[in-house]
Amino acid sequence: MEIDGERRKLAPRETLSRRDVGCGAFFGLPAVVLGGLLLALAFGPSELRHEAGDPPVWLLAAPGSVTTGLGVLFLGSGSRERARRKRLLRAQETQPATPWMWDHPWKTEGVRSAAGRWAGKALALVVVGALLLTPFNAWAFFAEAPWLVKIVTVVFDLLLALALLALGLSVVRHLKYGDPALHFAHFPFRLGEEMNVRLDRPRGLPAGADLRCTLRCIQERIELTIERVRENGEWKNRQVSRTDCDQLWSVSEAQLASAHAPYLEIRFPLPAGEGLSTRLSESPARYWELEIRGDAPGLDYFATFLLPIYT
Repeated sequence: MEIDGERRKLAPRETLSRRDVGCGAFFGLPAVVLGGLLLALAFGPSELRHEAGDPPVWLLAAPGSVTTGLGVLFLGSGSRERARRKRLLRAQETQPATPWMWDHPWKTEGVRSAAGRWAGKALALVVVGALLLTPFNAWAFFAEAPWLVKIVTVVFDLLLALALLALGLSVVRHLKYGDPALHFAHFPFRLGEEMNVRLDRPRGLPAGADLRCTLRCIQERIELTIERVRENGEWKNRQVSRTDCDQLWSVSEAQLASAHAPYLEIRFPLPAGEGLSTRLSESPARYWELEIRGDAPGLDYFATFLLPIYT
């Protein structure tokens, strides 16, 4: 068993900190306005399209519809986030000693891996990207579009292909291993005690496979940086925010997948300290993650699970 109590910066990964409620309006309103202008240009008076170079109606309507829809989704997410924060404040006032009741929608019996959430985001990215890029591909390669348009379209096509490849690998891994559940011995786990969970045996994992189980506490942090950008021929400073992840504490151990046991039992000691308690409702967030890697022919097994670990 290897324990690491030093703070370390992690490689870029999916973050869980919630965005500010103003982000919905910040991104939603411009998207709705831009989408509305494209739709007005597509279905409005022909004189407007003539002044814009007579682009085909579908070339304006397709991205206009998608952009408007995305704007509406952003505005709706902002409203839902405001309602969630009001419920959270009420729960904090009435149940301050039991944060696991309101910090995250935990299920007391166990949890599924984060693969489904990640695959859903990848699928949404692929679908929206395909809808937005389809008219531009038709314009770039089936009409007399400028070379700059063709180059930019190819770059975005490659990015979409990478997202599609990642989604495909996720689907293949799911078909091979399924989505085994992680069962809690009790709920929640308390710092200073022991974490005890059982993982249903992944169906495609061979007997005797080497498994590496790592439990880590992750603290996200928001970094503000200044970038120099050129606008209208002038250099200006622009503030950019980025969310990074630090590992505060970790413990790992190698195990072998038994040929007979229907599950894998994982036990780890937990450190004590208020500064390591789960805070998923805060921004930046702090949380505990169990990572399991297994060697197998073809695609290796890989899964991560959020765990309810509190003081």
